[in-house]
Amino acid sequence: MNIRTARLELVPATAELIRLEASHPLALATLLDAVIPPEWPPEEVRGVLGFFADQMDAGVTGDGWGIYYWIAQGEGDAPRTLVGSGGFMSRPSGGQVEIGYGTITEFQGRGYATEAVSALTAWALSQPEVSVVVADALPANRASVRVLERAGFAEAGPGEEEGTRRFECAAP
Repeated sequence: MNIRTARLELVPATAELIRLEASHPLALATLLDAVIPPEWPPEEVRGVLGFFADQMDAGVTGDGWGIYYWIAQGEGDAPRTLVGSGGFMSRPSGGQVEIGYGTITEFQGRGYATEAVSALTAWALSQPEVSVVVADALPANRASVRVLERAGFAEAGPGEEEGTRRFECAAP
């Protein structure tokens, strides 16, 4: 189930795609029908690719509750390009689901993260089992905090990891 926004196509990851990220970028490019920038996957993602693939294999994610590749739709003759990824850390539990995200450095500051997080949050809140979407961010990471604020999240207290703050976006 792809999610489309004004400038992005959010393509759900599969265990196969995740396993291709680090080892076979050309195969990933073919399957996503997109240019994969040389810095993909980002360093902070590279170390958890196996974890995400295992989560999918175990059924912890899937059916929309997983990671999405963010493909910018080329304007004019610009090619479709992978600009970031993000999505849900697991299936909803107790009415809430956690979201995480990241954009390749070259594409930061263009609003892609806000666009993707807003679309993923809207989709999650349209599901009957979700009443709130949560995210944790370091206060010093102003760009991440701004993404959440622009996507309709409000600070709600301390996050799960030391030094982070919890942000929430509730269903209307």
